[in-house]
Amino acid sequence: MISIEKCKEYLGDTNMTDVEIKELRDTLYAFVESILDNEMCNSDNIEPCEKPLSMPESLP
Repeated sequence: MISIEKCKEYLGDTNMTDVEIKELRDTLYAFVESILDNEMCNSDNIEPCEKPLSMPESLP
C-alpha cells in the first residue's frame, strides 16, 4: 500500500489532512479492487501476465 507521505508527493500542494488522504487512498484501492474483481469474473479466458508486476512499497 502506498504510504501517506508518498500520496502527498503524488497529490502535490494540497490542504488535505492525513486522515482525508488516507480515506482517499483507501477508497481508490477499493475502487480498483472492485474493477479488477469485475473484470476477472467477466473474463472467459484469463491469460497470465508476461512480465512480473512491481511490488508495492510496503505490505500491510
